[in-house]
Amino acid sequence: VTLGTSSFDKAALKYYPNPVLDIITISYSEPISNVTVYNMLGQKVIVKNSVETQVAIDMSDLASGAYIAHVKSGDAMQEIRIIKK
Repeated sequence: VTLGTSSFDKAALKYYPNPVLDIITISYSEPISNVTVYNMLGQKVIVKNSVETQVAIDMSDLASGAYIAHVKSGDAMQEIRIIKK
C-alpha cells in the first residue's frame, strides 16, 4: 500500500518568529489546509483550519516550552518545531 502523499517543498515553508512569544506566522507557497500544534506529550493543543497561504497561530495561552506543529497543504504534511517563550 502506498500513501498518496505529495512532497512538501521545505524551502517554501516559512515560520516566524521562532522562539515565539504570542503569535507565530506560518506561510507556504501553496494554501495551508490545516495546522495542528502538539505539546511534547503528544497532546493536541491547537487546531487551525485554513485555505490561505499564510496562517497566524495564537500561542499566547500556552506554557513556555517546545511544541511540534504539523502543517498540511493538500496531501503533503511537514512537521516543524516551535519554541514558546
